Amino acid sequence: MSAAAKRGPVVYVDDQRSSVKLFELHFADEFDFEGFTSPAQAIARAKEKNFALLVADYRMLEMDGLALAQHFQIHHPNTIRVLYTALDHLEVVHQALESGLISQVISKPVSLDDVSARLKALLDAAG
Repeated sequence: MSAAAKRGPVVYVDDQRSSVKLFELHFADEFDFEGFTSPAQAIARAKEKNFALLVADYRMLEMDGLALAQHFQIHHPNTIRVLYTALDHLEVVHQALESGLISQVISKPVSLDDVSARLKALLDAAG
């Protein structure tokens, strides 16, 4: 897919470097994709680049994914916010979904092809 035809831009934040690398390798051809292991780095980059979609892991040491989603909701309200987590059963996650803080929860484990399809659907629905 050509750079002009890529969807996004998408920012992925997970403090596990291996997860970020895996996403970068899998999604680089389909999406204008940037991955970060630090929420602070993603926040700084979002000041320079208008991301269409945020995918954030829930459990991170520096800042959890919901706090990062809340930052984006306040400072970048047009960014679609998705939580990527194995902890989708937590009440706080359901409350975030119901309140509109996040648009969707992607539950681990999941195939990267499924993640790709879901991200494409979210971006396509947003226009």
